[in-house]
Amino acid sequence: MRRTLDAGGTISHHHGVGRVRAGWIEEELGEWFEVLRLIKKAIDPKGIMNPGVMGL
Repeated sequence: MRRTLDAGGTISHHHGVGRVRAGWIEEELGEWFEVLRLIKKAIDPKGIMNPGVMGL
């Protein structure tokens, strides 16, 4: 994953990020990860929809 991100690539393809690559998504998205976290919290305040997927 490190080489992929360093080369400007993305850690996801058509299968998505899921739980396996969740630890890398915050680094890939940078400041946009916080926006994603806020959207997830607004839509799912109890955190019951796909917990842990994409590091959320």
